[in-house]
Amino acid sequence: MKASKFAVIQVFFSVANGFFMHNGRSTRSHSTHLLSTVQTEATDVSRMTEGQILARNQGHLEMKTESQRSITKTKHDIEDSDFDSSSDLHGFGSVLMDDGVARIDNVLSKKNAERMRNYTNNLLKDTSYAVEKGIFPELSLFGNVYCKENRYDLLLPIEASEIVMDCLSEVLCEGSPISTAIESVLGSDAELYELSTLISDPNSSAQPLHPDILYQDTIHPILTCFIALQDIDEQMGPTVFMPKSANKEHHDDLGNRHLDPNANGLVATSYNVLGTLDSGDCTLYSAMTLHCGSANKSNKRRSLFYFSFRNNDLLEDEGGRMNVSLRPELKDRNLTLKTMQDLIENR
Repeated sequence: MKASKFAVIQVFFSVANGFFMHNGRSTRSHSTHLLSTVQTEATDVSRMTEGQILARNQGHLEMKTESQRSITKTKHDIEDSDFDSSSDLHGFGSVLMDDGVARIDNVLSKKNAERMRNYTNNLLKDTSYAVEKGIFPELSLFGNVYCKENRYDLLLPIEASEIVMDCLSEVLCEGSPISTAIESVLGSDAELYELSTLISDPNSSAQPLHPDILYQDTIHPILTCFIALQDIDEQMGPTVFMPKSANKEHHDDLGNRHLDPNANGLVATSYNVLGTLDSGDCTLYSAMTLHCGSANKSNKRRSLFYFSFRNNDLLEDEGGRMNVSLRPELKDRNLTLKTMQDLIENR
């Protein structure tokens, strides 16, 4: 959904310019808890858009049941020394380890989601005016994002906003599903890396499929959480995720798209899911997982409150903090998950 900030290489420009638009995608069936297969009538692959190609093997991301999470957690407790299963109280960290993306429902109250949506709508007006008049530079208030027309990455303050603090208090408090998942994968000293709102207005175009960082051979170094500030249906440009794609094989295959646009490789045959969510639901995903924002074909604004945490010991070649979606005054504070929880508790 966000721009591939650390993966700005020729292949993704090739994808953005349309080379990936002509790749075939086969249809196959998968577990019903992840998706229900959707067929498309288009048969001429060379004339299909990327959205049509993805739709050939697409369903909806669902939250895994407690029983499914328990089974997955037991497996990773045995297999992964870097994964702290004792911190994974709700089992969503193990889902992340397996799929690279997890859905968690009801993490934010509908009341606070509405408050945050109203706040960010007003903030967008104020910050856009400030940038237009030259009062503040654009990159101090907005982040980078693919396909910018009608799409905004609106950077957020922390203590200066009561509603931001209220929302962070609700979703990052000690023992919450999100905080325990982050801690199990990244550790309690994971550092706040991004804090923003992604806004997609009507007629915003679909993004190309991309990761947020290049593949590296470690446990997931960055986790990002998207929280819906309103109900998101298929027409509103939900995020498309490709589960189990945070690996070298998927990244290499995506990189080969510009060499053979009609190739029927791994990415072209992998299933993908739409992040259709109710207000207050979230998706938590690895920055190495392939994903993209789809086109907003509705007459409604779609807003996602989001934040990222990183493990500084694992992240390789991340290029500093110049282009991350975090306000300049927050970049040098080194706010860890534990620090954020203390800040929330003691306010």
